[in-house]
Amino acid sequence: GLVEIAENLLALGQVEEALGRAEEAHRLLESLGDDGSRSVELAMSERVLGEIYQARGDVDKARSWFESSIPVFEATRESEELERARRGLAAIDDTGPPVEEEKEHHHDLA
Repeated sequence: GLVEIAENLLALGQVEEALGRAEEAHRLLESLGDDGSRSVELAMSERVLGEIYQARGDVDKARSWFESSIPVFEATRESEELERARRGLAAIDDTGPPVEEEKEHHHDLA
């Protein structure tokens, strides 16, 4: 599907092309309405969008896409996808924004 194409393009370093395909996939999946398998597909498109925006250096957009995908992967026990989304989010938070935010997160790690 389009999500896989977007992932392949991203892997090839064709970031803008990947973005176009991932956005197309997301729009299409959103328009199809919600059934169980579609919500996973949609979340996968969101995770790929997160990776694409991450590659473009747009960490705010990347974070919001990753955060949008994670609850679906948790709910559906898509452990591999969940791991990838969390890894993407962790990578963003490592390069992270200002120190104030860092302090708030410390209690989460305990």
